[in-house]
Amino acid sequence: MMLLTPVLAAVAMLSAQTPDPLLPKIVPNPTGNNAYEDYLRAGDLAGPSLWNRYDSWIAYRMRALMDPPGDPEPPEIPPGVSPGMTDLTIRRVANERLGGVMDIIRNGNEKPSFDPRSSYDANTLLPEFARFKMLAKVDLNRAQVEFADGHTRQAAEDLLDGMTFSHKILGSTMISALVSVAIQAIMTAGFSAHLGQLTLDDAKMIEKRCKSLLEVRLPIGNVFRTEASINVSALDTYLDDPQGILSDDEYKALGPAFKALGPAERQQIKDMFSQGLAQRCSEEEARFNGPESGWLLRDWDHDPVPNLGDKSVSNLVLVLLNNIEGKDTHRQFSNAVAKSRVQLKLLLLHAKVIQYHWQNGLWPTKIEDFADTKTAMDPFEGKPFHYELKDNGYRLYSMGIPGIGPVELKYHSIGNLKAVDSGNP
Repeated sequence: MMLLTPVLAAVAMLSAQTPDPLLPKIVPNPTGNNAYEDYLRAGDLAGPSLWNRYDSWIAYRMRALMDPPGDPEPPEIPPGVSPGMTDLTIRRVANERLGGVMDIIRNGNEKPSFDPRSSYDANTLLPEFARFKMLAKVDLNRAQVEFADGHTRQAAEDLLDGMTFSHKILGSTMISALVSVAIQAIMTAGFSAHLGQLTLDDAKMIEKRCKSLLEVRLPIGNVFRTEASINVSALDTYLDDPQGILSDDEYKALGPAFKALGPAERQQIKDMFSQGLAQRCSEEEARFNGPESGWLLRDWDHDPVPNLGDKSVSNLVLVLLNNIEGKDTHRQFSNAVAKSRVQLKLLLLHAKVIQYHWQNGLWPTKIEDFADTKTAMDPFEGKPFHYELKDNGYRLYSMGIPGIGPVELKYHSIGNLKAVDSGNP
């Protein structure tokens, strides 16, 4: 298991590793009963880079307006676009070219979703997740155009369908979980920019869909079991070349001890390593199956620290565990999943605030006006979410998670939408 920054960097590179199409490579015999097949099909329809061409052109246009201008060399003009088109027109062209993508995703969202791979090892590639993240941006683009046209119901449905998609791809690996989190963040950012446009019916729909998503148990136990299995299968590689996973200081102090391992000691390390991973996997699964207030790993003081002067087998196992699947990795992962959960809860609360405003003609003065105790509670702080009445609106936020800071979806009144929405001309 890798730390989150390398994992996310790997996701960004995955599309370059596998040529089109992905569906027959990953699911040679599709049944039509697995949502994952539809998502792969949507990714194949969009291709590895079509949306990126539109996105790059819009970004180039924005940089060209800077003083001094950015990027003197323009990227390749995407299909159907001419240099004089506005950003909104370019987004419309992109929607026309990629319009079938969301229909396929919606079709998949109606089905159960399960991992098409029966097993993983250290050499398993996951090229679909770069495409899945791209599909989220296609979805967001479509919603931005619909918001610009005043079609708020359809825009909200698109973003909610994207959130359902994000939950259904959270399968068996850390990469799948992190991409799921990233896609939900893209969808919630789309909502944040347009909360001031939502109607009463929009808000009711958002509340209902968010409640449904929050009721689904996240399959985090599968993630840790798969990662543990991958790392056990790769242990011989780690033992043959410990420099690849140890810090410079660790390798300097303990590298000779790893190289001097005999067959019996090597097998002992394998047994102890497998047992240690199994224990950590069980602990993580129990945490995520329990109440959300216990999801976070808060206590740094009791993290096991290896002794660089100790050449014993047990200390070498601890070094391996900490570098491959250590508490810091688990802590970062837990924080990312927890932040995603907070964002979903905040979106539900925003929907309730907006309903209150439509029904009463004014903003609530306190959180108790629109939410019951359970709904208002931030499980990671152990207190209600923070609500403040402001000029032309309100502020609703979480004080956040240690190491992350405040978590917030910002409300913008309709008059301020142009300043926050790059999809508007």
